Amino acid sequence: MDASGPIIIIMIGVSIAVFLICREIITWYFKLNRIVSLLEEINGRLSTLSQQPMQDTKPTHIQPVASQQPIQQVYQQPTETHFEQPAQYKRNPLTNR
Repeated sequence: MDASGPIIIIMIGVSIAVFLICREIITWYFKLNRIVSLLEEINGRLSTLSQQPMQDTKPTHIQPVASQQPIQQVYQQPTETHFEQPAQYKRNPLTNR
């Protein structure tokens, strides 16, 4: 029973060494160290961006969505055609109109 003390300490040391070696192999295989460094870099860049004041991005030339004219006046205005439709589209082939 006297010799079991150093054997247990050696087994614990070997187990820790095997664990650390396996941990390094797994993190190397899955590129976890590289992923962590990239995430830290992204975090640093985002923190510097968040500290910068926001620029005024509001456009100054916004046109109103709705016209100021009533809808009836808009529909009564003549529409301009800028091109002549091809002959094949002038008549509906189903109704010959």
